[in-house]
Amino acid sequence: MTDPVRKELNLREVLTSATIKLQLTASTRDEVLRELVELVPELADRPEQREILFRAFLAREQFDRTGLLRGIALPGLGRGGVGLVTRPVAVFGRHTEGIPYDPRDEELVRLFLLVLAPTPGQTVELEEQFVAPLLVDEGLQQDLLAAESPEEVLGLFREAQAVLLPSAEMTVSLAEVSSLSALLSPATINLQLTGNRREEVFRELVRLIPELADRPDKRERLVQILLEHHEKTSIGVGFGVANLGRMRAVGLVEQPRVVFGRSVAGLPFGAVDDQPVHLFFLRVAPTYEAHRVLTNETAALLERLQAHDSPLRRRLLAAESADEVIALIREAEAAGAKP
Repeated sequence: MTDPVRKELNLREVLTSATIKLQLTASTRDEVLRELVELVPELADRPEQREILFRAFLAREQFDRTGLLRGIALPGLGRGGVGLVTRPVAVFGRHTEGIPYDPRDEELVRLFLLVLAPTPGQTVELEEQFVAPLLVDEGLQQDLLAAESPEEVLGLFREAQAVLLPSAEMTVSLAEVSSLSALLSPATINLQLTGNRREEVFRELVRLIPELADRPDKRERLVQILLEHHEKTSIGVGFGVANLGRMRAVGLVEQPRVVFGRSVAGLPFGAVDDQPVHLFFLRVAPTYEAHRVLTNETAALLERLQAHDSPLRRRLLAAESADEVIALIREAEAAGAKP
């Protein structure tokens, strides 16, 4: 059932070209806060209210750090901002060079986002729609840094919102997501990976996703996301297992997908224990919520596979068919937390 708050909240009226500034000129945190406050439309002719809002932001900074990692600051007030405006609003600002925002953090901040709403429900909704994708989607962060106009920024956020709020045609069952074995099928399992390099293996795995069969553009995008992530950190989690699944890939599929691959010879993937990887798990989700649930379920399975002498790992390495793999994972899920 649709949240009544979502029905009433027109996101296209919350973030507009008028509430976006891509050339912040301030050189200090306090000056940036003033620039952002000046972008709140309903306070344009109310200097006293702007000052109250600005002081509220300063007070918040005294006890709660809003400058985050990766050059992002969220100078919002949370539910403490309820009542300061009569209409929900999101303000986005970008500083070309970046400014020092928090004395405890040497990283310069370039992206700024604040959200305000008159009700607690709308505040939560704005946080889900604007703050969540900005925090978790590194691709969105890079795109916002490169955006050349407010209209482009609007398009990027709307694309992210479309992922967060799936269309009526998208039937995602979180009950199904919570069972990896239910998401696997013989068509999404390859027990004879032939690639000798990580890119070759990634392509083999991505080709197993059914709805991307005739979408070479999306297949290539997913491969590039996996490659970029592997450049930053190893996907080999140890004991011959690789875990592939990135938040940036959310929205490339319409249903949650899990792919399993096995390399008999094993591949060097720079794993944390320097062991070759034999077992590969790739997961892709249509929404952030589905990704979160899928990630948690995968983590539970990986914990079993990373046990020092894991019977499940040995049996998956020896499995002779895709059906046997599914049965083994289903049995592990039924066993719960038992080692």
